[in-house]
Formats: sequence, structure tokens, C-alpha cells
Amino acid sequence: MRAALVAVLGASAALAAGAEERIADIRQGTNFAVALAPDGATLVVDLLGQLWALPAAGGGARPLTPAGEEARNPRFSPDGGLVVYQRRSGDQWDLWLLDVAAGVPRPLVTSTFDEREPDFTADGRAVVFASNRTGRYSLWSITLEGGVETQLTEEAGEASYPTVSEHGLIVYVLERGSDWSLRVLGNDGAISVVHSSTSRLFAPSWRPGGSVLVFGEQSSPLASRLQLLVLGEPRVLKPLNGSEDLFASRVAWSSSAEFIYAADGQLWRRGIAVPGRQPVHLFAAVAVTTPDTAAVALAAPGERTALGINGLVRSRDGRSAAFTALGDLWLAERGQPRRLTDDPFVDLDPALWPDGDSLVFASERTGQFELWRLALRDGKLSQLTFGALHPRHPAVRPDGGVVAYLELEALEPNSASVVKALDVRSNVTSTVAADVVGPASLTWAEDGRTLVVRAASARRVGNGDVRVDLGPAAPAVEAESAARPRVLWQEPGAPEDYVVEVGRLFDGVRGSYRRHVDVHVRGGRIAAIVGRGVLPAPSRVVDARDATMLPGLVDLHAHSTSLVGERLGRAWLAYGVTTVRELTTASGEAVERAEAWASGRSPGPRLVVSPAGGPSAGPADAALEAYPGIAHGFAHSLVRQARTIGVPPWDSGSIPARLPQIGEPTRHELALSPGFTAYQDGFSRLIAADATFVTGMAALNGMHAWPAPRPRDDDALAALFTPAERAAWQRPDELAAVVPGLERTVARLVRAGGRVAVGSDAPAVPYGMGLHLELALLARAGIPNDQVLRMATAAGALALGAERDIGTIEEGKLADFVVLDGDPLTRIADTLRIVAVAKGGVWYDRAQLLVEP
Repeated sequence: MRAALVAVLGASAALAAGAEERIADIRQGTNFAVALAPDGATLVVDLLGQLWALPAAGGGARPLTPAGEEARNPRFSPDGGLVVYQRRSGDQWDLWLLDVAAGVPRPLVTSTFDEREPDFTADGRAVVFASNRTGRYSLWSITLEGGVETQLTEEAGEASYPTVSEHGLIVYVLERGSDWSLRVLGNDGAISVVHSSTSRLFAPSWRPGGSVLVFGEQSSPLASRLQLLVLGEPRVLKPLNGSEDLFASRVAWSSSAEFIYAADGQLWRRGIAVPGRQPVHLFAAVAVTTPDTAAVALAAPGERTALGINGLVRSRDGRSAAFTALGDLWLAERGQPRRLTDDPFVDLDPALWPDGDSLVFASERTGQFELWRLALRDGKLSQLTFGALHPRHPAVRPDGGVVAYLELEALEPNSASVVKALDVRSNVTSTVAADVVGPASLTWAEDGRTLVVRAASARRVGNGDVRVDLGPAAPAVEAESAARPRVLWQEPGAPEDYVVEVGRLFDGVRGSYRRHVDVHVRGGRIAAIVGRGVLPAPSRVVDARDATMLPGLVDLHAHSTSLVGERLGRAWLAYGVTTVRELTTASGEAVERAEAWASGRSPGPRLVVSPAGGPSAGPADAALEAYPGIAHGFAHSLVRQARTIGVPPWDSGSIPARLPQIGEPTRHELALSPGFTAYQDGFSRLIAADATFVTGMAALNGMHAWPAPRPRDDDALAALFTPAERAAWQRPDELAAVVPGLERTVARLVRAGGRVAVGSDAPAVPYGMGLHLELALLARAGIPNDQVLRMATAAGALALGAERDIGTIEEGKLADFVVLDGDPLTRIADTLRIVAVAKGGVWYDRAQLLVEP
């Protein structure tokens, strides 16, 4: 796989180091639950996805379930012989039973819906749980013998955490919008409300003997506490503690006066009438595997075959095929490719006209993407749409009279789209489908009149001949790879030699500047770094005696779409980012973008492409590298947690559209507690595996909450992005309030010896500029500026296996660097005072990058 990546980035330079198994010492946990055996001797906790048993007094833990699973919320049966728990299965939770004596787990409920937060009935013959099988979460039960399922509640709202008393009463939480309540389901089926609140309630439990409840209440994203409720008349509500980072799990009663619970990263023992708490220590050993890493070189001479060939469509007679490669439009006739467009603009999605004499495609040649028609005989171009919003995937009706296409409402990865139909003769455009979500495809049915829209969801508009098919987008029909057109490309020749006279050089190795040095660039690499005038100067001398030079910045986590156009490459470079790792579900387009930039067709950074979803079968996948040793970062972790375990308690509608919602997690993500804190379990596993944590705080913080001192007005932002895009990035929300907690977590990880690098999660923040926001947040966390700069340079190169070529300014490495009018070791905001940037020795004045071609 790594060698295939080098087809885009260069030639392999070293053998893989090989994976290694290590042991992580675990002493804390994040978001874990605890259950106490009826005999009071054994605790069971869910730690890092496994169930573990340990003595009730604390001590060493032993695993009960296999590694690699995700098990949560264990509960003992009344006789202590069984443990019921929820286990992740694909996109939903199932219920499983563990025979404690035999150590054998077996499924109890497996369906296509969620079954979660189980508890045994008082007689131990059944399990109650919450499930969304009716479209909302309600309470259900299932008998252990016979598996008879019964719905227990049918209320409006979302029910959770059913817990059974020894008398058979079931207390649970019901959420209705911003209203929360504790309810008790009696043995006669009657439901009574025992407590109401506008704060989030969770995980109630009965004290032995009944009549007293302990539950969690979260009054703000960073404030949770335990409450004790005495039932009866009058009811008495008593707080048991101050604000803690309280995990969303039930307490385990060791007596009627004392319980064990999970908060602040560990287990605690607390009495209901005694102030204070005492820790219950646990120790576990978890096996981790280091990622299989290899070094790569990022430059290679000679011709290469383009892997990023996209939108391949064939004529009816099969003699010709249109496609895009290297950002341009091509036509292959009898296997011989011919370039139809040759310019810096990005062309997308060709569709042949039924008569075969022309094709329609999307292009940005007027400054924004529109649909164009190209006559194949004389090369005449004619514009079809005017003012379309990000048009994609045109489909021409068999009679040639109508062109249907998708119109995206925004560039955000989760934005909806509409389907429009352009009548070619009258030039009238109409909307035929709206609210199109998910990857979509447009095809014309066999009757030649009906447009088929296939997507995850969509809604017909009007009375036209349109059929909506819900489901995955139809796969593109392409020829076998052996019959695909072969396009060759190569990197441009090395730039002329030059020397940069530098006043302050931060080389990424030392923690301070080297002053008054000459940096000699020869053949696109750093040939020498010497004192002023020590070596003879070539004919070209660049005066940066009052400036600072840094290594080129590395963004380890970004997403993109081809609809950003050619300005995307200029934006990255204008902000000093010379290497980007892009996670994508559209691997073909990303690889095409990487090859276009590497070939010098248009300016852009070195692009490493990683898959964001499951594997696909496209030829471009040979150029992908997953990098399992690089975590996705906080934004991905929080979105996934919100959907799987309700921490934080965001529903799908409240997750800001800018946050990424794609991609499978790596083994090294940091779980975050309700207080937006990660604990030693995640740290230890990540550090033992030599994995790299990518921060991703900027995506949560947003541009509107840039930490002081705010940077000066930035002319690049206005030059590179539209007013609508800038307004979307400045849109305020409440997420910035959680970022200080994330900053403290990153600072603790750095002090613990973890590998930390920088990823912006663009386009949640502006391409390029978002990385500088990430640097500002890291500096606000108290991390020294020199260490922050190394996270954005050397640490990123090391994570990519490219430390031999990039990441520091040293002799022999590629000449990737940024020239600043400022002092970033004193003021981190000065990283935005960019004068020029070089990639592979090619020098770009920043002003040059802000001008459209």
C-alpha cells in the first residue's frame, strides 16, 4: 500500500519498521460504568471497550470480554450468575449476556435497532432496556427463557436508563425537547413523574430497600453532579457532591448508605450522609499494537501513470470515452487520450451528448462552477448555466433536450442538494427534487423521459417525470482498469538555484532561532545552511534579513471537494501549508488533485490521500494510505460519541454542519468525558502504540472565537474565499465554550510524552487559515511556542513517515519553508504574517498566490 502511495508522492525510501505489540498500563478510565456483584465482592467495569472484573476494594482487573469489541453498561443479575451489557454491532447496540462462571458471552437481543442501558428484573427472569424500534426510544423487556419481547412504554419523548428496584418498580429518564423527567413505571403499568428539570438527567438507580433514588444531573456542558431524591410526601431533593466530571452511568450500591460510582477518570466510594469520597483504585494491562510504519521520499523523477482518472463515460458505440485527469478534460478515441482543455481551472463530471458530437461538464472558468458544453469537432465552448450553486453530475436526456444536474447548497460535507433540470431549447431551469442527502446519482430511465434520483433521502418537487429511489447512490459504470485510458505525467524540473539571507531561522530542530544565516537552495533541496557570506552566492539572492524562516507547515487532517476549484491549492500555500493529508470518500478526485499539484499544472501543496470510509474498488485506491497510527482528532471523536453513547448529549439536528461526520475511528482516538476531558486510559494506549494524536480543536472552536490577540485583518481570506463562505465560518455557536477543556487535555498529553501533531479539519475552518487557529489554541493551552511550531512541522512529517524530506530545515531536505514578517517564538499569531512560501524550492510570493489565473 505504501509503495502505491509513492506513485503520487515519490519513491519508497526504506522498509517498513513492522508492527510491535506492547502493553499499556491502565489506571484510569473515561466514560466507564460500574456494576457490583450481589455478594459485594466483585466489581465489573467497561473499560476501553472491554468488560473487566476487579475486587470491590480495588486492585488488578482481569478482562471478561475479548479485545476489539465495544461493550458498555454492565449489570449483574440478582443471583450474580449473569451480566447483561450492550455491545456495539455495526451502527447499533445489541444486548449480550455473560455467564460469569463460564466466562462465555452470548447474544440476547440482536436487531437492526438500538437496544441499550439494560437491567435485570427483580426476579432475574427478564431484562428491561431502551430501544428505538418504534422510531423513538421507549422501554421494552425480554424474557431470558423463550425471548418474549414486550413494549412497556409508549410515551412521546426519548426514554433511557431503565433501572429496576427489588420490588419490581422501574425508574427511567424521559426527554422531551428541553424538558427532562424521572418517571416510575409501577407493577400495574401506571407511570408517575417523580422529578422534572430543564437540565439533562441521566442514570437513576434505586437504593436497596427502594424509596430513594440517586441520579445524575448536568446543568451545563461542564457541570454535573449527583442528586439524591427521597420519594414520598414531601419529596426531598439533596445534592450529594459539588460539580464533578460525572460519567453517564448508574451508581453501584454497596449498602443502603454507600455506593460506588465513576467520575473524574476513576471509581469512587461515597456515603449518602458523609461528605467526601474515597478512591477505588484499578489496574489493568491492555495489549496495543504499534502501527506498521515506513519512510517515504516525496520526490521522484520520471514519467508516471495518472491514477486519478474520474468521470469516465463512454459513447454509445464504445469508440470514445470522456474523462478528467490532472484537472483537465480528456477524450480517448480508440484508446488514445487527447487533452480537450489545457488550463489551470478544474473541470468535472463529463457527460456525452446523445449524438456523440459534444459533451457537458462542470467548470470554474468564469470564477465559479457552471455547466458548459464543448463541441468535439471544433472545440467551441458554450456556457449552459449562469449563477448555478456548485453544479455536479450532469445527465443529458436521451433526446438531448434536457440536462439534469445536482446543485449543492454549500461546500460543507453534510450539506443537502437539489436536483435541477435545464431545458436546453428554452434555457429555463426548474427544480425537480429537493432535500437530497447523501451521495446521489442521476440517470434517465429506459422510457427516455423519467429522471431517476437515487440518494439516501430526497423529496420530489412539482409534477414532472421524476422518480426518487432511496438508497446508496448507483455506482459509476466504468471500464475495467485494463481498458482505462493511460495518461502520463511527471514532476516539473527543479527551479533555479538561489540563496535566502535569513535574519531568524527556526529550523524545527532547536527550540530557538539560528540568526543571520544563508540558506542555499539547489535542485529544490536545502544544499547548505551557513553563516552570512560563508559560501559564494548564486546569481539569485533573496533578502530576508529582517524576516523569519520556518519549515513548511503540515496539516494532518483535512477534507475537501473539487468544487473549491483551483483556488484550493493557492489557499493552502498562501497560509504556508506545504503538505496536507486529506481524508476523503471521493478518492479518485483527491488523487487527481494530488497529481495535478505534483505535476505543476497548478500551485498546491504535497497531498497525501487517506480513505475516510470503507474500502472501495477504484483504481485510484492504489494511491491511498490509511495511516492507522494517526488519530482523527477531537471533532470526529465528539460527533461519533454523541451518536453512539450520548456524550456529549447532542442530537443529530444540533450538531453544527461544519463538523465532520464521516470516517471510521482509529484505535487511538481519545474518548472525551461529559466534561470534555480525556483520561489516562486513552493517553496510555496512545503513547504505548507510538501513535500520533491530531488535535482538531479549531473545528470546534470556530473562527468567531479566535483567542486573543486576534490576528490583524487578513487580505488572503477575502481574496480566496467568497463572502458567503466567510460568513459561514464566522457563524457563532456554543461549541467554543468546551475548547478550554480540550486545550487542557492536549497540554496534559504533551506533558505525558504523547505525540501530538496539528490538523485543522478544514473546511470546518478555512483552508490554510484554520491551521493557524489551531496553533493559537495550542499556545493558549500553555504549550511553548517552539513546541507548537514543531507540532505543525516536524511532528506531522514524522507521522507521515516523511521526516527524511520535510518537517525541518536541514541540509539535504526538500526546500519547503515559509518566510514571515514577524517573530512567532514570541507571538504565535505572527505565523500569519506570511511574505512568501517555497515548496520543493519553488518560490511563491504570497501576493502572487492571491491572484486568480
